[in-house]
Amino acid sequence: RIAGSEKIALGQGRIDAIGLIVIPTPIFTKPQYPAAYAVDSEEYTILSQIFKKTGLSLDDWYITPTVMCKGRAKLDHLLACNERLGELVKIISPKYVVLMGKQSYYSFFGVSQSKENLGWISNNNYKTFYTHNLSEYIGLKTKNDSKCQDMAKTMMNHWKTIKEEMDLLT
Repeated sequence: RIAGSEKIALGQGRIDAIGLIVIPTPIFTKPQYPAAYAVDSEEYTILSQIFKKTGLSLDDWYITPTVMCKGRAKLDHLLACNERLGELVKIISPKYVVLMGKQSYYSFFGVSQSKENLGWISNNNYKTFYTHNLSEYIGLKTKNDSKCQDMAKTMMNHWKTIKEEMDLLT
């Protein structure tokens, strides 16, 4: 048990991945098995579609949640996982880190960030990109919110930018 929870989600992907995607709290699928973005989740489906359209491969990325335990993430949970995320970066040695949403940013850096500052973040060891939370996008889509289309375009452009940057280094 970690932090009083029975189920945890460590992440999914290859340990030799060139990129690390940090997502908000884990999505749990029926019958409540933990997964970073479970293969049958809408988030995973959308991420797969984005990757297909941009020419990226999920095989090149390791996906991990900000907080590994089930339940609503509190501020102290986010900060507690900061060290774990740092250790994961040391193990994987990614060239790219993508932070999806404010929760991921806060857990990774230990400070908050607004959506207005989306994009590349200065970092010496690896390239870091801050983008939208897919679950937030799905929530807007479900409500038929007009912001949904803008967020979809922004996310697609963000991943195209990441792909272009990756192509420059290969």
